[in-house]
Amino acid sequence: MLRLNLYPENMDGGFFMIMIEANHLKKTIGERLLFSIDQLRIAKGDRIGLIGRNGSGKTTLLNILMGTESFDEGEIHNRAKISLIPQIQRNMSNQSGGERTNAAIQAAFAKSPDILFADEPTSNLDIESVRQLEQKLLRFKGAMIIISHDRAFLDTICNKIWEVENQTVTVFAGNYHMYTTWKEQQRKREALEYEQYQKKKKQLEHAILLKKQKAEKMIKPPSKRMGTSESRLWKMQKGTKQKGVHQSIEALETRISKLEKIEKPKNLPVVKMNVASESTLPNKTVIQAKDITASVDGKVLWEKASFSIQTGSKTAIIGANGSGKTTLIKRLQSKSDDIYVSTGVKFGYFSQHIDILDESKAILENVQATAVHSPEMIRTVLARLLFRGHDVFKDVGVLSGGEKVKVAFAKIFLSDINVLVMDEPTNFLDMESIQSLEHLLTHYEGTVIFVSHDRQFIQNVATDILEIKEQTIHAYAGSYQELQRKQQIPVKREEERLLIETKITEVLSLLSVAPTTELEQQFTALIKQRNELKQQ
Repeated sequence: MLRLNLYPENMDGGFFMIMIEANHLKKTIGERLLFSIDQLRIAKGDRIGLIGRNGSGKTTLLNILMGTESFDEGEIHNRAKISLIPQIQRNMSNQSGGERTNAAIQAAFAKSPDILFADEPTSNLDIESVRQLEQKLLRFKGAMIIISHDRAFLDTICNKIWEVENQTVTVFAGNYHMYTTWKEQQRKREALEYEQYQKKKKQLEHAILLKKQKAEKMIKPPSKRMGTSESRLWKMQKGTKQKGVHQSIEALETRISKLEKIEKPKNLPVVKMNVASESTLPNKTVIQAKDITASVDGKVLWEKASFSIQTGSKTAIIGANGSGKTTLIKRLQSKSDDIYVSTGVKFGYFSQHIDILDESKAILENVQATAVHSPEMIRTVLARLLFRGHDVFKDVGVLSGGEKVKVAFAKIFLSDINVLVMDEPTNFLDMESIQSLEHLLTHYEGTVIFVSHDRQFIQNVATDILEIKEQTIHAYAGSYQELQRKQQIPVKREEERLLIETKITEVLSLLSVAPTTELEQQFTALIKQRNELKQQ
């Protein structure tokens, strides 16, 4: 049974508090159950982040709630006007992904919806465009439900998280950070419960062992010189005592069987990679760029930019769409008069192209073909990328797009390289995979250079920043958070300077009408403050 009910506005033009309600919702694809959900509600003021692994059914659920996709069982009551920001796919048009995403955002808002649905709205946007979208969404008065893998974005926007996991949806109050805090507390609780379960089980098993040892000792008579009557008495007592011990053992075994079995929480293995060829690098500077210039179709991307990248650093390249980030990482891999590359550098370039994979072969075969690390390390890295157990024997051809991207990354990561170069490595990855990638990169002892618009990923991985801005390349030593602090200081000082200029104008107006000593002193103090800010 399934029903999709549309309710119009009430008499005074408003809407009910609950705008969409779904009950006993069930969806299958073939014989596979995608999800079974008791109830979901979207109310006025809800800003919902919809998260889950790739393939868990997030987009399907969004489409079902919109009424554009069928479901097997349940009912949906919709009392709202919905507008969608769809996921923008790459195409061959002249428009960039960012331009098409911005056009889709404008079109969705132009419909004046009560509820805004968005499927990966930040995937093609640069950092500044994401910030602008955040401000637009924060000003939006309606409800919203957003699929996104951008954790910083979900932190800013959301007041609820819907997690699609284990074929159902769990609702959490708060933003993404509050959700992860709760999940971490849950993980600790599960670890403690498992520890207590194991401790109790071992105590009971130890008690059984002692009882069995006691029963074995009863078999031997206390003395070989016992008389007939003593022997008969001992045998009678032995039988009674043995029966009591065996009953105790059975009781203890029953207690073990009645213990609530708690599975051991899954902890992903820690990866610490020794880069075999790292020691061959002769100095601390991997790449030195001096007065480099680049242009595309007559447009200058940057000119006379100089910077260096150090051995073992994790350098993020950031900047607006079209600023030349991809051009830069390609230039850095080619030796030229204006770019020095240290002897012994072995580049590994990951650009999300999966043409390096043989789709007729298994995941493990693909990675092993070029790997220089041990079989144990290969399996550990694949496990970290969520390919566990027999998963590694799946043919690449049956994998999803996101899974193929992870296999391609593992193939490059485990090959004979010491400088890993990546262009937008988090695209197409779910959050768990992104966090696994972060772990691999932060524990990697080689040098990493990467382009990304994912602020949380940059913050968690980068030790240095190259920012392409105003046709030059600015180099910053330190984390992304530290860079943000530095960039906010001039903004705050400029705001302070404008405030002082306004006060100076006001004081000058008063001085021209009715000059006083107090106003003159105030004017002098304001001029001094303005000059100090200019010097800063």
